[in-house]
Amino acid sequence: MNPFAPPQTDITTAAASGAGAGGFYVRDNVLVVRKGTVLPNVCIATGDARGAERVHKKLYWSPPWSVVLSPLIALLLRKSGEIDYSLGPVAKQRRMIGIATGIGGSLLGLGLMIVGPATDSPVIMITGFLIFFVALLFALIYGRVIHIVRIDKTDIHLKLKPESAQVFARLSAGGGSY
Repeated sequence: MNPFAPPQTDITTAAASGAGAGGFYVRDNVLVVRKGTVLPNVCIATGDARGAERVHKKLYWSPPWSVVLSPLIALLLRKSGEIDYSLGPVAKQRRMIGIATGIGGSLLGLGLMIVGPATDSPVIMITGFLIFFVALLFALIYGRVIHIVRIDKTDIHLKLKPESAQVFARLSAGGGSY
């Protein structure tokens, strides 16, 4: 044992022990995926294989503190990685509801913000402003099917629901397939 070697963490131990031999493993409901990995044909949001369709996507992540500091700093510190995953009908429907609500609510809010001053009604304008931002916030929260925890040089870390994490943990350990 080398006293000058960096300490072994659970993540490096899991990776060295063969966990994630397919390019991914699960630790504390976080799916750690090697960049470029093709995940099994199981919905990443629900863990269900029925009706899951393949998606190839480039994901981006910036440290949360950098976004608060400055959007320019966030762009400079942005990390990216590509993976292939699957989305089931429930996750796709949730995503589409989020997008439709965001677009519809934003258009309604903008319309009210235009009509408010034209009719000399600040209440309508303020209501439009609130509807616009609530619709955008709803779209960002409800329509999100993937929660990126972090992207580093080699891996993408995705937060999963417990039921989905169990399915991916079983698949990464070679405990069966769907």
